[in-house]
Amino acid sequence: MFRARHRVEGLPELEDLIRQVLGPGPAPWPIDYVALVLRHRVGPSDTEEQIVRIDLSEEHYLFRDGLPESAADVAHAIVNALRSEIEGNLDPEQPTMQWRAKIYARSGYKCGRAITATLPATEGANPTPVTQQAVALMEDLDDATAAQRVAVAEDIHGNYRRLMETVFSGVERFVAITNGHMDQMNTNVQVQYRHAEAMTRASIEDRRNELDKRRGELQDKADATLKSQAMDKALSMGRDLLSGLLMEKGIDPAMADVLSVLQSHPRAASLLRNPKLKEALTNPEVMTILSDILEAAASETPNPSPSE
Repeated sequence: MFRARHRVEGLPELEDLIRQVLGPGPAPWPIDYVALVLRHRVGPSDTEEQIVRIDLSEEHYLFRDGLPESAADVAHAIVNALRSEIEGNLDPEQPTMQWRAKIYARSGYKCGRAITATLPATEGANPTPVTQQAVALMEDLDDATAAQRVAVAEDIHGNYRRLMETVFSGVERFVAITNGHMDQMNTNVQVQYRHAEAMTRASIEDRRNELDKRRGELQDKADATLKSQAMDKALSMGRDLLSGLLMEKGIDPAMADVLSVLQSHPRAASLLRNPKLKEALTNPEVMTILSDILEAAASETPNPSPSE
C-alpha cells in the first residue's frame, strides 16, 4: 500500500540563514556548531530533544577532508546532513512534525530556524487539522500573529514596569522615612550623650575638689601634729640638756622649772639677767629677805582663775 511522504519546509531558508551568518569568509567560520532538535508537546509547554549536532571542525565526518572554502558550500553540506537526519526520523503516523535548527556561535546561541514536516491530505479526506503539537514559537509565526503577541507582551511589560515603579517608589519612601527616624534617633542619642558626659565631668570635678580639700585638711592636721610632736620633743630634749648643764654646774635640776617660769616673765627675766643681782645676792641680808619672800610665795595658795 502506498504511503504519502512528508513535505519538509524550511530547509532552503535555513541554508540561506547559515550562509548569512557565515559571512563572506574565509575560514575560520564564526559558527561553532548547528544542532537539530525535535519538539514535543508535554502538557502546556514544549520540550526539545536534540537529534544531531554538526560541528564545524575537521573532526566531524562531513569535513574530514577539510572545511569548504566558501560559505555556500559549508551551508549546503550542513543542510544536506540535516535533511538526511530529518528523513530518518519521520514518523508516518504523525501528520505534522516540527524541528528546530539552532545555530551556535562561539559565544553561545545566535539564531535558529523552524523546520516543519507535514503529510499532504489524501483525496476525499478532510485536511489534517493542526493540533497543539504544531504550535510554533514566536519567531516562526506570521507577521500579524507575531505583532498581536508582541502587543500583548508589551502590555504585560508595561503593567509590570508600572507595578515595579510603584513598588520601588514605596520602597524609596520607606527608606526615606527610616533614614529620617534613624537620623532623629542619632541626634537624640548624641544630645543625651553630651548631657551625660557634661554631668559626669562635673561630678568628677566636684569629687576631685572635695578630695583635694580633704587632702589639704588632712595634711594641715598632720603638719600640726608633727609640729606639736616636734615641739614636745624639742622641749623634752631642751629640759634634758638644761638638766645636764645645771648638774654640770652643781645646780639641782629641779630648779630648772622655777628658772623656766621666771624666764617666761619679762620683768623677772630682766632682773635675773642684771649683773648687779648676782653681786647683791652675795649679801647675807639680801639672801635672807629673798628666802622669806620665796617661802611666803611657796606657802601661798594661788587663787583660781575666772575661767575656772
